[in-house]
Amino acid sequence: MADYVLMTDLSARLPGKFLIQALDDDKDGLADLPVFESIQKTVKEDIDGRIGQRYEPYTFGANPPALLKSAAAIFAMELLYSRRGIDAKNNPMTGQANAMRAKLDDIGNGKQPLIPIAKPTNASGIVVAAAAKTVSRSGRSS
Repeated sequence: MADYVLMTDLSARLPGKFLIQALDDDKDGLADLPVFESIQKTVKEDIDGRIGQRYEPYTFGANPPALLKSAAAIFAMELLYSRRGIDAKNNPMTGQANAMRAKLDDIGNGKQPLIPIAKPTNASGIVVAAAAKTVSRSGRSS
């Protein structure tokens, strides 16, 4: 069972200095792995709790769907800002996180698919290959 978010997912979205500061509880200038693992666990539980009634946590194996990875990164960044003392009102990730929570709730309740199904862009049509025949009132075809 894979984690939905990795440190590299966050380092691609946040400045490295901020990421280290947000995870450095012992003030040694390095990110503390147990702190990050705690964030991973919290994020995973939040996501699994929202979609768990439809999808078992082990369903995705080592490759969770992109939507779950995106949700996990958003939730993790929200937690990192919170760890830095930024309240929900001022947290730049709270709006995105709340929207993603609503989407995951809809997925868990069966209102939306986890992986969207592609729909055709144009309606199908019919081609008539033979000339139409008409019949007069007298029964003669033309």
